[in-house]
Amino acid sequence: MNIIYLKIIFIINLLISNGISSEIIDKSENDIYLSISSSVTKKYVNEIVFLNNKNHFLIVGDDNIIRLYDADNKILLKNYYGYMKKNLNNDKLFTISVNNENKYFATAGSIYNKEGNSIIRIFEMNTGLVVKTLEVNNDNISKLEYTKDGKYLISSGKNIIIWDAKSYKKIKTIEMDNFIESFITVNENLVTGDNRGNLFIISINTGNVIKKSDFSNIQNGPISRIQSDGKNIIFTKRNFTFLTDFKLENLTYIGPFNEPLKLSKDGLKLFVNNGDKYYEINDKIKKN
Repeated sequence: MNIIYLKIIFIINLLISNGISSEIIDKSENDIYLSISSSVTKKYVNEIVFLNNKNHFLIVGDDNIIRLYDADNKILLKNYYGYMKKNLNNDKLFTISVNNENKYFATAGSIYNKEGNSIIRIFEMNTGLVVKTLEVNNDNISKLEYTKDGKYLISSGKNIIIWDAKSYKKIKTIEMDNFIESFITVNENLVTGDNRGNLFIISINTGNVIKKSDFSNIQNGPISRIQSDGKNIIFTKRNFTFLTDFKLENLTYIGPFNEPLKLSKDGLKLFVNNGDKYYEINDKIKKN
């Protein structure tokens, strides 16, 4: 299959004089790999998520403004200000996820209510209204993700919580020994990483740990980002990136990248967020 690499660079000038520089590196088979950096805002961009039609994306960062962009026309469509009350605790948004119908998105981070519980806010995409607020007796919420089948919203932090994506009732709490820094859903499983460097594969249906591997002795630090194409797993510890499979046995060092964004579907191309670079895994990896 021939993959056409599109080199599309655009700079978006925000209404409040913020600057976001982005580049779509590859667009093929409905996958978009994008590199993004914040150059003017002095506010770190924490996460970017594409809507399911792949033509729009949402950004959350340290200024707690949620921004919706049109990727095709390179314009800012809307700002969501659901977290703009006076902030005495420097609360920040870390994560965002869009449901499979593009009607709602969920956001969270180091955001707490008066009772000291972490909160997840569910926004309606069209109106920008907060339609639901979920409470978690937890530390910071590190990651949110709607499952592709539209059944669940999953949150991670001190524990992993599975919510019904329609009613937003709590279905299951998976208790973990350490803080979960990141996860990704792959079919009916979760691939998760904690702050001690452990990697887990967990069944969404049962909540049972299927596989665990201790990579804590490989570069000190938490597993901060995970990506998978269903065959390979790429994870980052600090700025060091590694490749493994679902047996969690063989580990391959890839390089000191600034965290991977995506793997191509065939698992042979790694896209990283340090500019317009992409790497052929078979050519660039170094055996650990």
